[in-house]
Amino acid sequence: MAPVNFTLLVGAGLSVLAGLLHVAIIRGDPAWYRVVHAGARVIDSAVRGSWYAPVITLAIAIVLLVWAAYALSAAGALPPLPLLQVWHRL
Repeated sequence: MAPVNFTLLVGAGLSVLAGLLHVAIIRGDPAWYRVVHAGARVIDSAVRGSWYAPVITLAIAIVLLVWAAYALSAAGALPPLPLLQVWHRL
C-alpha cells in the first residue's frame, strides 16, 4: 500500500467537519444561521421558512463533502475518483 499524504488527510477531515456542520445547521433552527454569521438574506430566509437557506446550505455541504472525497482520493486513502487524472496531467 502506498503511503498517504497527511496534509490531504487533514484537509479532508476538516472539509468533512465543515460539511457536517452545514448539515447540522439545516437540521437546527434559524438561530444556527446567526451563530455561524450567515448572510442577512440567508438568515431572513431561514426565519421565514423559505427554501433558499436550506438549499444553499445543502449545496455548500455537498461541495465540501465532494472536496473531502477528492482529497482522500488524492491522498491515496480512496480509489481514484473521476477527473482526478485530469488534475494530475496539468
